[in-house]
Amino acid sequence: DSLQHLFLFSRADTIYGGSDQVQRTIIAESVLGLPREPKGVF
Repeated sequence: DSLQHLFLFSRADTIYGGSDQVQRTIIAESVLGLPREPKGVF
């Protein structure tokens, strides 16, 4: 049961981790006036 829990929520941890970086980027762009990050090409 604990192995299943780890498997199911391991991906969610990486998503949660990225949200901090998104917040920092928004603050840097709007409050500090830093240039926007270039958009990726798909």
